[in-house]
Amino acid sequence: MYNYLAAHPDVFMPRTKEPTFFAQDLDEGKRGDNRLFTRNLDEYLALFSDWRGERRVGEGSVWYLYSKIAASQVKKFAPDAQIIIMLRDPVEAMYSLHAHFLANGSEELDSFEEALRVEKDRANGRRVPKRAYVVKGLLYTEVVKYASQVERYLDLFGHERVLVLIFEDFAVDPASAYRRVCDFLDVDQTFRPTFERANPSRVVRSRLLRNILRFHPTPIGNRLRLGPIRKSWRRLKRALLAMNEKPQARSPLDPLLRAELARQLAPDVVRLSRLIDRDLVAFWNFPDPDGASVDGQSRGPHGS
Repeated sequence: MYNYLAAHPDVFMPRTKEPTFFAQDLDEGKRGDNRLFTRNLDEYLALFSDWRGERRVGEGSVWYLYSKIAASQVKKFAPDAQIIIMLRDPVEAMYSLHAHFLANGSEELDSFEEALRVEKDRANGRRVPKRAYVVKGLLYTEVVKYASQVERYLDLFGHERVLVLIFEDFAVDPASAYRRVCDFLDVDQTFRPTFERANPSRVVRSRLLRNILRFHPTPIGNRLRLGPIRKSWRRLKRALLAMNEKPQARSPLDPLLRAELARQLAPDVVRLSRLIDRDLVAFWNFPDPDGASVDGQSRGPHGS
């Protein structure tokens, strides 16, 4: 959606997709955090220096949802901001996040199930990979408890200024989701981007090369002080990192593990459903812990 909005002539989105400026509670100062978080207001504002009068200006920092302070910080910075939230089946989202962290070196446990087992240790500062960034994001089951996260934005900005999209709807019919966003932002709904797929699941060819490029200071990168040369080095590094990756679909999640995670997360999905007035329990095929739908009608013992 960031790419599609960036293509719209009435919308300005900076080249840095995720400045993550308003989520400083997730910044622990680790090497990876240094790359993700924009920490200085002047640097943040500089990202928008190419604005040429487009009607809407935005950015796409996904960690603003999980952050406990981002909503209030955005409210202080831009009281009339419009908020777009896209939610994915929480079990699929956490499985995807594990794969993403594994690819970029923030996660070191290949087994998703093992990563879940050590969440309590990680919450207490143990078993944290030395290259991890957004360390709180390694608490996968906490990241996908959406209800309180969405509620923060609804409480601060009001339902009329918050648009909640469901990823699965977007994946099936991106054009319809895009029209909803354009209508929400009051920009031209007739414009159509190419709807090319972005961010496919991927794996790295060489973890050693990735680690050298991402995490180890290199003599050339350390010593280059001239702006244009340093920028050229960064572009080369990004190109090498991209060449070291290849698209690869994730193995299907074990059905028993999915069922257990769905059972654990079902109360939060029920609460979320009531917040946004949509039965996501049925849509995401979660068991209903109360045996009742969002509108209070019986759904049977299996929530079907």
